[in-house]
Amino acid sequence: MVESILVVGATGFTGTLVAEYLGKYPNPTFHLQLGARSPSKLAHLIAEKDLAGVTSIVVDVTKEDDVEKAVLGADVIINCAGPFGKYGTPVLAACARHGRHYVDITGEVWWIQEMIERFDYLAYKNGAAIIPASAFDSIPADILAYFSVKTLKSIMGPETTVGKSITAHKLKSTMSGGTAATVVSAFDGEVSPSRLEEALKPYALSPIKGKSAGQLRLLYSLPHVTHPPIHGSYFIMSGVNTAVVRRTWGLLQTRDAAWTSYGDSFDYDEFMALPSIAMALFVSTLLAFGAALLKWFSPVRSYFLSKMPLGSGPSPETLANGWYKGVNVTSSLSDPPRHVQTTLKIKGDPGYAGAAVMVSESAIALLPQNRDTLTPLGREGGVLTPMSAIGDTLIERLKATGRIEIDSFEVVDGHAKKD
Repeated sequence: MVESILVVGATGFTGTLVAEYLGKYPNPTFHLQLGARSPSKLAHLIAEKDLAGVTSIVVDVTKEDDVEKAVLGADVIINCAGPFGKYGTPVLAACARHGRHYVDITGEVWWIQEMIERFDYLAYKNGAAIIPASAFDSIPADILAYFSVKTLKSIMGPETTVGKSITAHKLKSTMSGGTAATVVSAFDGEVSPSRLEEALKPYALSPIKGKSAGQLRLLYSLPHVTHPPIHGSYFIMSGVNTAVVRRTWGLLQTRDAAWTSYGDSFDYDEFMALPSIAMALFVSTLLAFGAALLKWFSPVRSYFLSKMPLGSGPSPETLANGWYKGVNVTSSLSDPPRHVQTTLKIKGDPGYAGAAVMVSESAIALLPQNRDTLTPLGREGGVLTPMSAIGDTLIERLKATGRIEIDSFEVVDGHAKKD
């Protein structure tokens, strides 16, 4: 029987991009199912994108019977129906109950934290690999930290003590209506203040707490081994990215070997790279002011949503012209320290075109036919992260698409040291 991938929320903005990517996948070894609430929208999507051979499934994520039937009919589920705090739990819960692998595009830390608390053991017991934040939130950040640590240990040995790991993100991207709704959902009272407070803690998703964590500030910079120096501001995705990277650290630290664990002293942080220190200070201040407006003034939230209604998103031209570059520097605690730089580049808007590639390739990696290529944690199951579950296999799959470039090397006196 041919293994299948189900895309839930296939008629939404990102869901449509995922459907098109998988529907036109070269030499597929899976059958594609597209799920959404509206049969007419599904039919229109299939006709408009010329997705021959796919199966459409009417699934309303608010109806348990719909969700159960849809999940039982697939091997891997990609959930694109957000905001996930409103609509994501039934799908993830069904996957945990029935041993189906799951990936999604969420960036809602508070919701991921709740899913870990409620379903981590159930997913582990049933062998389901549940991997939230498997798109632009937070695959690039997770890969950059993971690959830097791996490179550093390949140079210095498995017992290397890893210290600071800092990522600078630079991108050209925009926002869809679904993303806007997710941002507003954190401020409109739908999430309890206590839950949000817990989600803001540095190790909110990790099974263990680290020795230190990056502090919020107005100005950030990479270690001065990069030329020219890279400075920047707070990054709006730092909340979810740092939480996911630290969960990877915690999972590997408690359940994996020295070669893959990051060590007790691993300390991750990140920021958005900008052209000057003055601009970095300005943007950090502006983001803090904007967050305060969204939190305290409901008319601001309403206006924000009115400009980006659900289902809206960037044009095909905007998607094609977008890009992303992440630079991570990870350092050893040796004397003198040694430094590794890892870069990850995405062609196209990273939050949408890139997200479709990342979540789709994650889903393909989770198909039963590819089980042997997963990490030990991925084969066991639980609520995991991209690197703790898929690891090197995901890196190789993304590089093979031709849309994502990843490189890692030691930096000496500001220059790459490559064999």
